[in-house]
Amino acid sequence: MSNTFLLKEYINQIIKEYKSSFDIRHFKSLKEKPIIQSYAYKTLKYLGEGTARIVYLMPNTNYVLKIAKSRFGEKQNKAEVDTYTDPATKNVVTKIYDFDSEYKWIMSETANPLKSELGEFENLTGVTFEGFFKAIKDPIDNGGTLESNISDYIKDLNEILLGLQQELKFNLDQKNAIKREIAQIEQKLLDQNKILESGFVKAIYSLVEKGLLIGDLEYIGHYGQTSDGRIVILDYGFTMEVWN
Repeated sequence: MSNTFLLKEYINQIIKEYKSSFDIRHFKSLKEKPIIQSYAYKTLKYLGEGTARIVYLMPNTNYVLKIAKSRFGEKQNKAEVDTYTDPATKNVVTKIYDFDSEYKWIMSETANPLKSELGEFENLTGVTFEGFFKAIKDPIDNGGTLESNISDYIKDLNEILLGLQQELKFNLDQKNAIKREIAQIEQKLLDQNKILESGFVKAIYSLVEKGLLIGDLEYIGHYGQTSDGRIVILDYGFTMEVWN
């Protein structure tokens, strides 16, 4: 066994022991952002970062630590705390277990990002991703409320369905094609009624009403599943208030 190999093993062991020396009480006593960031970097597993926050994995838990790099990051942390403590939206975001009084850091649960297959989203929520996003986006584009836009769409679909049913009586040559169209409309009606009754859709729409930028909702990778089986949005701190 070479001396180089032994040295690498020794260094790896030292790093392992050093990385496991995180002390939450000491961490909470730290006040300055550079010192907070330095201590986390030295003692925790780095997961990634954005323009405003750095994310670390807490040892021996399913928690992550989101540390603000700037005032912008503190605003994002505050927005996430506000969202989690609101009964209307807390079930569609990750749980927050602890946070700094000045929002320099928050400690929240982990969630596994959803796979790219849209079927996983539908299995967890009971609605299609396409139908869900349309329902959230339509009030922004058209005005009105979530419920009024869905009701208007259902009315339009019923009118189309009635027209196809009448056409089926007289256009026998296109009977099979018309039946396929009717089946598609009936499925859309079923989907829209599910969306109208969905607590998940209503909670996400509440986030949008509170200022969450819709770009955070457009991609399936922005959603995850928690250890207790809930589907949540992973990054919900980027609101219009934070942006401004």
